[in-house]
Amino acid sequence: MPDAWDEPAPALEGRGLNEIPLRGIVPATLTVPGAVASWIEAHRVHGRLPLQRVLESAIGYARDGFPVTGRLASFIEMVRDDLLRNREAAALFFPGSTPAAPGERLTNPNLARTLQSIAEDGWCGFYEGPVAAEMARFSKENGGLFRLADFGRPRAVWASPLVGRYRDVTVFNTPPPTQGFTVLEMLNLVEPHELHRKDFLGPDHVHLLVQAKQIAYHDRDQVLADPSFADVPVERLISKEYAAERGRLIDARSALKWDMVPSFGSLSGDTVYVATVDRDGNAASLIQSLYGAFGSCVVAGNTGVILQNRGAYFSLDRHHPNRL
Repeated sequence: MPDAWDEPAPALEGRGLNEIPLRGIVPATLTVPGAVASWIEAHRVHGRLPLQRVLESAIGYARDGFPVTGRLASFIEMVRDDLLRNREAAALFFPGSTPAAPGERLTNPNLARTLQSIAEDGWCGFYEGPVAAEMARFSKENGGLFRLADFGRPRAVWASPLVGRYRDVTVFNTPPPTQGFTVLEMLNLVEPHELHRKDFLGPDHVHLLVQAKQIAYHDRDQVLADPSFADVPVERLISKEYAAERGRLIDARSALKWDMVPSFGSLSGDTVYVATVDRDGNAASLIQSLYGAFGSCVVAGNTGVILQNRGAYFSLDRHHPNRL
């Protein structure tokens, strides 16, 4: 953050906020887009094809367009008011002042130019030069929080995976600040209940999985934060002993009482997951997500980039581990 926002929580509280809004310019600009840094680092270490070739299809779809599906059209309609608040988002999703309809071709030539810049100049094509300057200009002129200096900071880092075991299978997942530990905690919670003996789509099976998710996600909301700023007790969270302790909450006969595992805030989200394996056994597993539907519903000027709204997950509670 630039100096003017060294204490962002009070700055947001000064706007009358007690939690970070899910959409709009404030959550849109709490964090500089970080996915591109991850793409570049993964390509640097494991890429076989030139970056220009890797991004060729994406550039083509952005430039030449793709047919709008019924599902995409329904999502545009669902968040119509939020998209229309941002001029650039409105121009993209409401061509001719009407929402993009199923079968209509949707193009984003500005995004094609941004992707081309990344293809030609890698990390610098996004975090330096005209693309970064335009996003910073847009942020400053619209009351956002990031500035050009912030774009020089994003770097993807390699971390050691968390390792768990479910019956006779070893399971790897991503460490904090991601929520990967929750998968290992869920598996630990359900392991004693012998899932394989339950009807896969039966009520007992579903009931157990829902309760395991409720418990693990509640733990996530209480303790998960960036380990650079907070102590996340991840080894305890993924231990069998902790699962045995938390597993006492599971009730096979009824739903968990809401005061035992209350929900967190008013957040909702939508995520795309992709996994693929090539003939040599190389695997890619990733979430390419804007967090909520259309992220912040804000397009950053003429870059064509729809800003994510993951910043909405930070807390404005000064005593919370994940405080902003």
